[in-house]
Amino acid sequence: MDARGKRRFWALPCAVALALMEVRATADEVAPPGPAVAPEAPPPDERVTIRARAGATFGGARFELNFPVEGGISGRSRLDWPLSGVLVGADVSVGGRALGYRRWELTARLAGTVSSPFTTMVDRDWLLATFDSLEFSHTDSRVQGGVVIGDLSLAYGPRRDRGNRMIELDVVVGLAYEHYELSAWGVTGWQLTSGLAPVPVSAPDNLQLATLTGNHFLPHLGFQLRARAGRFRVDLGVSPAVAIALQEDRHVYRRKLGTATSYGVGVLLHLRPRLLLTRPSARGPRLALGIDAEARALEAFGKLQQHYYGDDPDLPGNQTGMQLGAQDFITEGVLGTIAAVFEVVL
Repeated sequence: MDARGKRRFWALPCAVALALMEVRATADEVAPPGPAVAPEAPPPDERVTIRARAGATFGGARFELNFPVEGGISGRSRLDWPLSGVLVGADVSVGGRALGYRRWELTARLAGTVSSPFTTMVDRDWLLATFDSLEFSHTDSRVQGGVVIGDLSLAYGPRRDRGNRMIELDVVVGLAYEHYELSAWGVTGWQLTSGLAPVPVSAPDNLQLATLTGNHFLPHLGFQLRARAGRFRVDLGVSPAVAIALQEDRHVYRRKLGTATSYGVGVLLHLRPRLLLTRPSARGPRLALGIDAEARALEAFGKLQQHYYGDDPDLPGNQTGMQLGAQDFITEGVLGTIAAVFEVVL
């Protein structure tokens, strides 16, 4: 085939290819564009977080009473009530963004024990001289009752996100609350005789000796650090507090009632690690598992007012209505909790 024949041979397929390309270009110009794929939207700033917890409380409340005896000798009575038990509770947080990169979060917490304390109430008494002391009574009693813990707090502070990392430093202001109702039953222990010889003392386990009702209010102001790396997050906080303690101590067996209002200082601490089960930027509910470790401590000073509402069976005569006057009173408390937590962010 000569050169002219070759040109004729390729002319027809080339013309067909050019025609098809022109038809396709025209169709692309006429056809409507397809729907655009929107990028994944970030989760909203506003959020509601619900947490359920189960664990245990530990620690106790100590009440110390000092009173004069005679001849330069004074007395001291100390009651150590346990605040341990099986704990269940829940809390709800509402949070959002304010003033650009700053965030706020309002949290309400409520928890309580569903079992009686694991240990006994210890009642100890001393005689105190200038350079010496003598413990003359030491008894233990079984305890029934429980503890309720609450907290309402507002956190506000700057937050920085760097990819899968986040750090936030908040100022936290709030009011923590503790309420307990306890009763002591039976006695085992010892007391000294007038010759300083210890003798055992006991009372039946079904004999109610005393009840204790307490309310602690802890207005607090402190800081919280929150950090996240990948799917691990941790909150660490410390808040100094003012302590207001109200107690009612009823000696059921001796028909004696004591009330006290004390003022002092306290501190709240918490450590809350979390494992995020869903991506922090995921749409829909975000889930997490973790552990909450918290501690509250306080020391407060006041006056204890006591009176007999009936006759004391251990004393001669009739004491009904007798006023014992105000006596120096110290309240100390350490209440710790540790709990497993399931968290849902909506």
